[in-house]
Amino acid sequence: MGHVVLFCAVYLVLLFFQTCFSISSVLQDQERDRISELPGQPVNVGFDQYSGYVTVNQTAGRALFYWLVGAPNTLGHKSRPLVLWLNGGPGCSSVAYGAAEEIGPFRIQPDGRTLDLNPYAWNKLANLLFLDSPAGVGFSYSNTTSDLYTAGDQRTGHYVPQLSQIIYERNKGIENPSINFKGFLVGNAVTDDYHDYVGTFEYWWTHGLISDTTYETLQAVCDYGSSEHPSEECEDAMDVADAELGNIDPYSIFTPVCNGSVSQRRHTKSRYIAPEKEMVLLYDRLNPLHIFVLSNRGDTDSVVPVTATRYSIDALNLSTVVNWYPWYENVKVGGWSQVYEGLTLVTVTGAGHEVPLHRPRQAFILFRSFLEGTPMPSKKQVM
Repeated sequence: MGHVVLFCAVYLVLLFFQTCFSISSVLQDQERDRISELPGQPVNVGFDQYSGYVTVNQTAGRALFYWLVGAPNTLGHKSRPLVLWLNGGPGCSSVAYGAAEEIGPFRIQPDGRTLDLNPYAWNKLANLLFLDSPAGVGFSYSNTTSDLYTAGDQRTGHYVPQLSQIIYERNKGIENPSINFKGFLVGNAVTDDYHDYVGTFEYWWTHGLISDTTYETLQAVCDYGSSEHPSEECEDAMDVADAELGNIDPYSIFTPVCNGSVSQRRHTKSRYIAPEKEMVLLYDRLNPLHIFVLSNRGDTDSVVPVTATRYSIDALNLSTVVNWYPWYENVKVGGWSQVYEGLTLVTVTGAGHEVPLHRPRQAFILFRSFLEGTPMPSKKQVM
């Protein structure tokens, strides 16, 4: 029975991505989508897996691919929450990145044929639903042109809060809603042009990645309000900044570049275009929820740095519940945190853009605190 309940919950979540939905074939679909085992995976993994397609637009031939990884059978699916994981990019597959590199149950081995269990997989704490979205990303497809995809500069810092708002609004006035929505977690969140520009340029400068002159030029010529039509002067200044950054991994500035490729800076034309401070206002409307904002940057992500997030949070004018403090992973500082009214900010020291990839143990501790609704551990302790 627990398997059926979990599968129904998945369909309810996917309902928000669909224009047409039928629950009559849930049991049939469950058996069709069940994964007996993946090639090269260890035996007796102790959890259930499902994958398949959910049609979201029959007319357009549009379908989304999902991979559902259940919590360990010893915990019981029914007693564990369901977490929907969406990668940003835009255009990054949640299966290829979130599941395979970050929080999924397996790690692909160097031989490319075998899988090992991930000791810090998040399905040890919750049921995980990885969704390739929108259509055209990963294994998801569309037989016609997808307006959402072609205009799709959306990132998780936008569509996770927006999806959360839809569920939150639809749950209003319902005593026992079908989806018992608790809150959301975002990492490396692109919020809005204004604060992201201010925080990013400052991060580059304070970390010695660009010169004083370039920093001053970026501040002077780049329109903080919108990046839809950057001026020629701003484009030129960004090119200079890119040259000064050099051949580094901008998503983890202290990680050696292994393929010899040039740095891939965030170009102004690839930004999500939204009205000034739109997402800041949305966060404010969702303040009654327990929002847990994860800053994946630590001190190594220069693409969406922690400084940008701190400026965005500051714009909310939230009351502080717990002041800035170091949190611990055993006896080591794992990062820093500050608890606001309805929102928690966490940084992970030494982590790049993909925290679970660079700091899996710290990310696991963070996820556990998120599910339990508790602050990050403030004292030295052994797990």
